[in-house]
Parts: sequence; C-alpha cells; structure tokens
Amino acid sequence: MYPFVSVVIPTRNEEKFVGETTESILEQGYTGEYEIILADGRSTDKTVEIIKEYIEKYPNKVRLYDNPGMNSSTGRQVGIDHAKGDYILIFLCHSLMPKNYISTLVDYMKKYPDIDCVGTDYIGFGYENNLFRKAVDKVTSSFLAGAGLLSNRRGKIDKEKFVTSTAFCLYTKDVIKEIKFDPNFVFGQEFEFNYRLKKLGKRMLYTPKVKAYKYDRWSETPSKLFKTFFMAGYARMLITKKHPSSFRIIHTIPTSFIFFITIMPLLSLLNSNFLIIYVVGLLSYIATVLSFSLKFTIDEKNLKYLLLCPIIYLGIHVSFGLGYIFGIFKNRFLGRAHDTGTIVK
Repeated sequence: MYPFVSVVIPTRNEEKFVGETTESILEQGYTGEYEIILADGRSTDKTVEIIKEYIEKYPNKVRLYDNPGMNSSTGRQVGIDHAKGDYILIFLCHSLMPKNYISTLVDYMKKYPDIDCVGTDYIGFGYENNLFRKAVDKVTSSFLAGAGLLSNRRGKIDKEKFVTSTAFCLYTKDVIKEIKFDPNFVFGQEFEFNYRLKKLGKRMLYTPKVKAYKYDRWSETPSKLFKTFFMAGYARMLITKKHPSSFRIIHTIPTSFIFFITIMPLLSLLNSNFLIIYVVGLLSYIATVLSFSLKFTIDEKNLKYLLLCPIIYLGIHVSFGLGYIFGIFKNRFLGRAHDTGTIVK
C-alpha cells in the first residue's frame, strides 16, 4: 500500500510558473494518492485565478489557502497545517518535478524506515539564451560562491549521504508537524528548519538519484542577484545568532573581505608593511577568482565568461558580506534582526 503524500507549495505572484509547476505534479507516475496544497501570499497578479482553474479541473487533488504572512515560511506552515498526507513534500512554485520524483522519494522512505526526511538538489533551467544567467549558474554552482555560502550542493554529492540540510524534501507527517517553520526567516528558512530537525536527533538523507528542476529568478538581473545574496548574508547572521553551533568560518569570509579591501588601504598610509599585505591579499583573491572563471571559460569555449564571472563573484561576495554586517549592526544597535523581507524563493 502506497502512503498518501501532500505536496505543499507557497506562492506569491507566480502567474508565470504556477501552471507549469502544477502540471508537473499532476503528471507524476506515483501509484499512491497525493494532493497539491498551494498557500498564496496575497498575489497581485493572476496566480490565484490560475490556481482556481486547476481546482475546478481537479477538485479532489488541488487546494488553495490564504497565506496572510505573505512569505514562504508562513506559506509553508499554512500548507503543512492543512496537509492530510502521511508524508509532506515541500516544493517551490518556479520548479518542476520529473515524473518519478514523488515515487522515488517515497521508495527511499519505505526502504529506510528509520529516516525522517529525504531530499535532493536541483538542475537549473531557463539559461539557454542568456549569457548572464548561464554565468550566474556556473558561479553559484561552485564552492567559491553559492555552493559554499548557501549550503547549495548543486550536484556536488554523487552518492547517498546523511546531511544537515537539503532541498525539495519529503518529510514524515509527525516530524514536520512537530517542528514548525520560523516566520522570522523568509530567507534561509529551509536550512534553519532542517537544522532544528537535526538538533532533535532526526535523520535526513540526501539522494542524487532524482533531481528537481528550478528556475532561479534571482539570476535574471544583477540587481536581483546581489539583493538575494545580501538577504542571504543577513539571514545567515540570524541563523548563527539563533543556532551558534551552525557557525561556519566560510560565512564570515565575505565580511572579512570587505573589511580587508576598505581598512587595509588606510593602514597602508601608516605602515608600508600593510601595503604589501594588501597587495598580496588582493592579488591572491584575483588569481583565485580568475582560476575558477578560466575553467568556466574553457568548459563553455566562450571568452566572455572570463570577463563576466569575476564580476559576478565580486558582486556576490560583497553583497553577502554587507548583508552579514547589516544583520550584526541591526541586531547590536537596533536590538532586533528579524524580518528578512518578503521574497518567496
């Protein structure tokens, strides 16, 4: 007998993707019963209208609930609270499932009855004719940027492994209803949730056997990209404050880099030794970034990557570092550091 699965999706202004995402779930080859729960954060476009069309076609499978918090943390929680499934799958609207996605994850839960969650990573799409988006995908797939700063594996693990956090997860009903999403986190909320799960002794399995497909909206323009990494830096500081044991040196490197490039030139005016340190450090950074960018250039056989990727690396590092510093400042001097915006990932 196959268990009942609830697929929970937070939405806000997703008219471009909500239909395609819903279709990919409706086309699942899963033998068991499942439902699609969409929690909409007061969309101002045609998202709700599109969802209602699917409800008319599939009244026993698609459901819609209001998300007054208007962010993905509260949206997830609204969906979870209304879910009827034995397992609950957290998904994203601007993402797609291959036809064997639900069945593969359920099979893992049945194969390993002592685990509480199984997840995977994703393959990006929508980059085909956009050089900037393709370059961002390359950069954020590397450890020097997204794969290190966002705990985003992006295919870096090629075998089953127990992890602290992963994405597009299928949870047991008892676990996910016990551990609620923190509404203060609208960025980094999945990692924060999974980290609490891990602290409670729950077991999370990563599998590369199946992957979701995701359209990264934040890679559409430089402003969206850098705003996202600013928010990521801010969220990372909040997570570290709430869970000190989650601290990782790599998350402070962008902040240290900002202090290095701003303070060292001033110290160089006082002592020439600081100038030497500054030049050596700056050249080391440039060499490292160029080496990563050169690899992408060779892989893609396009010299434009050699110019574009270093700029993206620099923008990501500075944005993340400034976000982290802003979080420290807001928490230290304003006495609070909570709402990280209304971005739905």
